[in-house]
Amino acid sequence: MAKGPKLLDFQDAVLARLTKIAPHSDEGGTWEVSRSNKEVLSSIRYVLTTGITPFDDIVGGMPFGRIVEVFGEESSGKTALALLTAARADTRHVCEVVRDGDGNITFRPLDPNEYEIVAFYVDNERSLDKDEKIIFEGKELDVGIGAADTIDYVFKMVEAVIDVCEERAQVSSKLVFGVIVVDTIASTTTRRELDAKWGAEDFPRLPAQLSKGFSKLVRRVNSNNVCMVCTNQVRMNYEAAQGRRPGTTPRSFLYRSLGGMALKFYASHRVFMRAVPTKYRLLPDAQFAAGMVVEFSTVKNRLRMPQRDARMVLLYDRKRGGFNELFSVLETLLYLGFIEAESKERGANFSLKFHSNGIVPTTFGGVRTETTLEEDDQKPLPKRGGSKKDPSFRFRAEWPAFYHEHKADVDLLWKAAIDYVFSTPGLDGISEDDSVGLSKLEELES
Repeated sequence: MAKGPKLLDFQDAVLARLTKIAPHSDEGGTWEVSRSNKEVLSSIRYVLTTGITPFDDIVGGMPFGRIVEVFGEESSGKTALALLTAARADTRHVCEVVRDGDGNITFRPLDPNEYEIVAFYVDNERSLDKDEKIIFEGKELDVGIGAADTIDYVFKMVEAVIDVCEERAQVSSKLVFGVIVVDTIASTTTRRELDAKWGAEDFPRLPAQLSKGFSKLVRRVNSNNVCMVCTNQVRMNYEAAQGRRPGTTPRSFLYRSLGGMALKFYASHRVFMRAVPTKYRLLPDAQFAAGMVVEFSTVKNRLRMPQRDARMVLLYDRKRGGFNELFSVLETLLYLGFIEAESKERGANFSLKFHSNGIVPTTFGGVRTETTLEEDDQKPLPKRGGSKKDPSFRFRAEWPAFYHEHKADVDLLWKAAIDYVFSTPGLDGISEDDSVGLSKLEELES
C-alpha cells in the first residue's frame, strides 16, 4: 500500500491556512498568527520605568504598546505621576522586559544610544504654569505640550504623534518609542455638547466618542512602541459605598471613572490612586505637612500580578518636590509591616523587622554578621536599637542617611517584602513557615 503525503502537525496546518489567506495590505487592520509556545503576539517587550521602586516593582512601570489608565480621587497625585512619566521619557529610562524560564521578569535598561524617544503631554487640566519651566532632576524638560477642548481633537493629536513615530521607525536605524500622556481624558467634551445652548437637554455623547476613538486607537498603540497614559477622575459609587465598613480603606470598586466604560475596557494597565488621610511629617513636631502619602492599587495588569497595593510619597518642597523614591520605599515597608513605628502619625521610632523575616543584618559595624539567629540574639544590640533586637532610627528625616548607610540590608528587606506581595498564602498548604506572612495578611485586612 502506497504511503500518503506526510501530514502537517494539526496546529501548523491551521496556521498555514491562516497565513495563506492573510490580506495583502494592512488597510483592514492587523492580521497576525503564531503558536503560543513560539511567540506570544501580545507580549510586552519594553517599559518606561518611573524611578519609584514600589511602583516599578509592583506595577511594572509604564508598558509600551499599551494604554494605561491612572484613575482616582482628586488631589491624589495623578498629575504628578503623569508629569513624572513624561519626564522619565525625556530623560530616557526605557527598559527591555527580560523573562526567565519560570515566567519571572526583570528589566534591562536600554543604552540611550540604542533608541530614539519622543514625549507629548496633553495638558487638558491646564495644570502647567505657562510662565514656569518644567524642571526635573535639575534638568529643564523638553517635551511637546498640547491642549484640546474636545475629545476628537485629543484623538487627532494622539494619532498625529503615532503617525510620526511610525514614519520615524521606517527610516531610523534605532528603536523608536513614543510616550503620550493625556491629563485628563475626562476633562474634554464633544463639539456638539460644547456648542449646545445652556440648559438644553441631551444625552451624554462623550462615552460614545471615547469608545469609538479608543477602538480605533488601540490597534495603532499596540502595533507600535507607543505608551499612552491617561489620567481619569472618579465619582463615588454611593450604592457600593453604603456597604463599606466604617474606617476601612476605600477601594477602586467604590468609584466610577468618568467618560463611561471605554477607557476601562481598552486599558491594559489600570492603577487606582488615593491620598491617605494623614499629615505627613518628616519630624514629629513639624507644624506643616512635608508632603502626602499616596496609596495605589493595580486593578488590571499585564506584567505583574494584579490586585496589589503599595504606597508612594509626594513631597511639596519647591526644589526637591515630587514623588520621592526613598520615602516611597519607607512607606511601603511600613504599610506591609516590614518596618514598624511606635507612632506612624507623628513619625517616630522606626524599627526594621529583620529577625522576623529571617534576615541577619551585616552593615551595622559587624555586630550582626553571624549565620544563626540564635547566636545573634546573644550579641550586643546595634546602634539605635534601644531595648529592641532590630535596628531602628528615630524620625523619617533620618531615613535617607540610614538607608544609604545600610543599603545592602534594607535591600534584602525590600526583596522579602516584594516576595510577600506576590505570594498567595494557602496555595501550597499552611505550615509553620507561613505564620509570619499570615499574621501580616490578617493585620492588613483588619
